[in-house]
Amino acid sequence: LHDCVVGAFAYVQVGELAHTRVPAGQIWIHADQQFEFRYQFPSGILERYVTLEPGQRPRGILMDFVEERKQDFDLAFSMVRSKSPITLPRGAFLSRYTVINGQVDIGENVLVAQRAYLEDASLGKGANAQEN
Repeated sequence: LHDCVVGAFAYVQVGELAHTRVPAGQIWIHADQQFEFRYQFPSGILERYVTLEPGQRPRGILMDFVEERKQDFDLAFSMVRSKSPITLPRGAFLSRYTVINGQVDIGENVLVAQRAYLEDASLGKGANAQEN
């Protein structure tokens, strides 16, 4: 990104981008001449999930979710785990800072990033789970 403005809670995965404004709540994924996906969350919907006002803490459904699971994440970060708590197939990666509760199944070539929360989840081949 060069000389761009990316709005709050937007997600951009487009390669090179310059002199562009991405509105708040927009998801934009682009692979040159192969794939283009854009979705704009309606502001009323987005605000239910997460909103931030100057001088205040973020609030909304996602913030409530994170706060309710704070102890789970504190536990994940307080210990060093050398072995995965579940069996991983070929090419899959599970961050040691992932919280796992219930039955979790991971497919081939799955990426689970740190601070992901998985509960009774099944991630198929090539899927990924990011923070929260």
